[in-house]
Amino acid sequence: MMKMIGLFCVFCSGAGAGILLSLRLSGRVRLIRSLLLLLEKVRTLLRFYTPTEDIITALAVDDRFACFPFLQACQKRLAVGEDFPSAWAESLHEHAGRKNTAMGEPENEFLRSLGQTLGTGDAESQLSLLSLQDALLRQTLAEAEEKQQRMGRLYRSMGILTGIWAVLLLI
Repeated sequence: MMKMIGLFCVFCSGAGAGILLSLRLSGRVRLIRSLLLLLEKVRTLLRFYTPTEDIITALAVDDRFACFPFLQACQKRLAVGEDFPSAWAESLHEHAGRKNTAMGEPENEFLRSLGQTLGTGDAESQLSLLSLQDALLRQTLAEAEEKQQRMGRLYRSMGILTGIWAVLLLI
């Protein structure tokens, strides 16, 4: 009986590892969709000539962007008088990859680029730069979704097969 329980635990470990890797890919897709939503809100606020500090405040209090804790840190830095570019960069650096294990280098680079775009030039030039970033992010989303479908199934299958293999090896 104990052997069966042990074999079941070994199987579950392999299957769980595959499912966990698959979920990480799904998390990256959700993260990129959240970035697209964030970008759209920034573009909307810029169309109304909203100051950069007010944009950050609006983003920081929006529950849809709770997965980006650096926004709250940036808002606090701006409240004490730090200039926007350094507040954004430092907040992003402090929180890079902390809460979100799905956030990779392309997403961090996008956020660095967004921080360099905001507050520079007039609203129209910022909007055109943000449109370019939107197109690049949509391309990244398409690649991430394709990878999630292709590799997600592979990870789940390989995890289950690894669990079965380990059980057979131990029998």
